[in-house]
Amino acid sequence: MPPIPKKRKLKQSLKKVLSDAKAAEIKREKEKTREEIYNRTKQNVNGISKQARAKPTYTSADKILLIGEGNFSFARALSEKYLTEGSENMVATCFDSEEVVFKKYGEEVKDNVAYIESLGGKVLYGVDGTQLDKCKAIKHNLFSRIVFNFPHAGSGIKDQNRNVRANQELMTAFFASAAPRLTDGKRTRYEKHVSAKTKQEQKDNEEEDEEEEEEEEEKDTTLEQEPLGHGEIHVSMKTCKPYNLWAVRNLAKAGNLGTKTTFKFHPEDYPGYEHRRTIGFKEGVSKGGNAEILSSEPKTFVFVQKKVVEKEIGKSVQGRIDKKENAGKKNKNKNKNKRKRNEDDDLDLD
Repeated sequence: MPPIPKKRKLKQSLKKVLSDAKAAEIKREKEKTREEIYNRTKQNVNGISKQARAKPTYTSADKILLIGEGNFSFARALSEKYLTEGSENMVATCFDSEEVVFKKYGEEVKDNVAYIESLGGKVLYGVDGTQLDKCKAIKHNLFSRIVFNFPHAGSGIKDQNRNVRANQELMTAFFASAAPRLTDGKRTRYEKHVSAKTKQEQKDNEEEDEEEEEEEEEKDTTLEQEPLGHGEIHVSMKTCKPYNLWAVRNLAKAGNLGTKTTFKFHPEDYPGYEHRRTIGFKEGVSKGGNAEILSSEPKTFVFVQKKVVEKEIGKSVQGRIDKKENAGKKNKNKNKNKRKRNEDDDLDLD
């Protein structure tokens, strides 16, 4: 075999060097990309990069109604973290009686309730979120935020289909009950000091209740009225099976509500919040540290009156139309000015 000419050897060597350099560059770029992805993921996991997501917007000015509280840790977290000017406008409720709540969740409930009430918040027991019109302390009031975190019928039904139907019935009834209690964007009344009933008042008979209602109606007329925005219903829930089978958006739609937005539920946004199941909490048996909800990718659904959604859609459509028309007018004026400049140039040439 004849020897390869030096020129060809040099050319082949140069080609190999360039090929190796290109391969090395590609490898470096891949490693750089992997490192960037890893760092972003690590930041998100460690909670370093939080600017990209929205934070809760609850304030002391909101008229807040909490449904289905368990140990009242969410209500306390709101009071501590967001209601910095006082919790007088917050009403926190639970379905169980006071005795049952303390039995289910222990001393943590007493501490949370005491803290909430010390800041002016109201705590009510035995409130059915599907029949709010039957609660005298609630039915005469409107709220800008109605919050139901991780709702569940708690019926203990093992059959998945029957369990889903039971929870769909719960949510359908809740939406029907809560929708009329939302503020409508107009000036409306809200009782700051007479909404919460004492335990003794809640035990009064029907005749006394009627008399008190008449007195309250008279008091209401003297209360300062505040302009409130359109109210929202916030429902936070797990998104894994079987919860995603509830079709909560469709249930809200059937209740004359529309979906305004959705976002991930981050327990760390509510320091001290501890999720509790409806059956109660047993140390060493039940999961703590919100482990149960974190593994299910929880999400918050924000619902508003359907007319509000339709109005916003109308605004968006009109905005696009106006933008298109303005762009057309701008182009028309631009062409007109261009023709005028050309005419002026022609005159200068003459």
